[in-house]
Amino acid sequence: MVRVHGPGLLTTVQDLGRPGWGRFGVTGGGALDRAALILGNRLVGNEPGAAALEVTLVGPRLAFEAPTVVAVTGADLGARVEGQMAPRWSPFLVPAGGELVFAPGGPVGRGARAYVCVAGGFDLPPVMGSRSTDLTGAFGGLEGRALRTGDRLPVGTSDRPVEDLLRLELADGAPTYQSPATARVVLGPQQDRFTDAGVAAFLGGPYSVTSRADRMGVRLIGPPVAHSRGADLRSEGIAHGAVQVPGNGQPIVLLAGRQTVGGYPKVATVIGADLDRLAQLRPGDTVAFEAVDVAVARALTLEAHARLGERAVAPRRGAVAGWSVPVWNDEETRMPEAANPTITAGATAQPTPHAPGIGATRGEAEGGAGPAAWSPEGVVRVIEAARAAGVTRLRLAVASAGLDLELALGATVTGGEPTATERQPATAAPPAAPALGAPVAAVSEVADGAADGDGGGDGDGDRDVVIHAPVLGAFYRRAAPDQPLLAEVGGRVDAGQVVGVVEVMKTYHDVVAPRAGIVSAFLAEDGQFVEYGQPVARLAPGGKGGP
Repeated sequence: MVRVHGPGLLTTVQDLGRPGWGRFGVTGGGALDRAALILGNRLVGNEPGAAALEVTLVGPRLAFEAPTVVAVTGADLGARVEGQMAPRWSPFLVPAGGELVFAPGGPVGRGARAYVCVAGGFDLPPVMGSRSTDLTGAFGGLEGRALRTGDRLPVGTSDRPVEDLLRLELADGAPTYQSPATARVVLGPQQDRFTDAGVAAFLGGPYSVTSRADRMGVRLIGPPVAHSRGADLRSEGIAHGAVQVPGNGQPIVLLAGRQTVGGYPKVATVIGADLDRLAQLRPGDTVAFEAVDVAVARALTLEAHARLGERAVAPRRGAVAGWSVPVWNDEETRMPEAANPTITAGATAQPTPHAPGIGATRGEAEGGAGPAAWSPEGVVRVIEAARAAGVTRLRLAVASAGLDLELALGATVTGGEPTATERQPATAAPPAAPALGAPVAAVSEVADGAADGDGGGDGDGDRDVVIHAPVLGAFYRRAAPDQPLLAEVGGRVDAGQVVGVVEVMKTYHDVVAPRAGIVSAFLAEDGQFVEYGQPVARLAPGGKGGP
């Protein structure tokens, strides 16, 4: 059983969908990136169409009640287990009681959707032959909806030995999701409904992905595609990858969650080999289109499908490399749970050889074959685990390796005491992953040199704070175009008051003031696309106004 401690932005149960129901108005649906789902399932010993979790942009927080072999494929959304970065495109073991969490705000261009595949698959009741979630029809998956905090997901059984699963790896390299992307298309079926200049503009591009992209389709903005005879026609069936163009001339590429019929003319259809890449475009990414003929499209698509067959994964030939949480051998050098400690790791603080799972126990660390030699990779793992635990200063001293390393978060690693700048950066790092579904005040303090001030007399503190975007998307200062500004520069706001909203995937997330004060500046324009953690406003203490 897997318990949901945080749902993420949009996390749904998906498999390969329910084809054959289109004549009844039911879309095929399923995973938008089919390759990532299939390869993830093969890495954990499942059938290619086993149910997994599709994670969009900001991932969930999942707790595993039993040891489970997991593979995270698709986009790099910052998956971590026990504070350590989880490997992508490779199976690993989450121990009983372990948590898989995602840190939002990954680098732009690294994909939009990740897939969490577990050995045995998620064992939910199939509807019309599929466990996929149909959000429009509100059926399939878990009650036909996205995950919520408190949900419990049953996991099926696997007859494959854990040690065999952990030896699996991709036979070829993993897909990459860089931007700009190129999608190959076959022109038509209504190419005649567009002017020659309009078709040339479509193939010339490029186009940017808007924040209104979702499971139904990727809405683009770029050179208008001009119609020759209007933007309406009799409704007809819509293929996966169809590029329809409404009256505004801006293309929409339809994905697996599309409607079954539509009445806009379609300038082209994306070939099957490139559909997965389109599903990984993030808001703000760019794409260009290239025309190919049907024969080339068929050959490329068959080739792409062949790469997903049984030979897509194979056992490692050599010994399986260890991958585990760093383990300390005494209480003084063990990673503490409290935030912001100073840690000194002595010569005995060495990574323990461990099977490619997570959560080596204290007993395992003290027994067995003894400690492994330190390596650069081991040092990086310790630093990553320290950062994940909220550590702001780390000293790692290993006499046997001649290593004496001191790290101040937000500063360059040095061999001495941190400087005043290192101790107190001008602006703190963006906050940890928020729990979505409620208003979030993402905030960092900004030093203003008034350490002994009275905070304006309202008890609000003596520092400005910077409010960060709780998710990526389009930032707006109004709840709707015809509504007044939620907050104005120079105006006073109360703690918890909404000062803006961020729209992404047709959902809206409040940006709230973490305390009472004066809005001294907005750091993002109305309608501007912002990344997770990007500063959007500055709040001064109650008695301080002005920019």
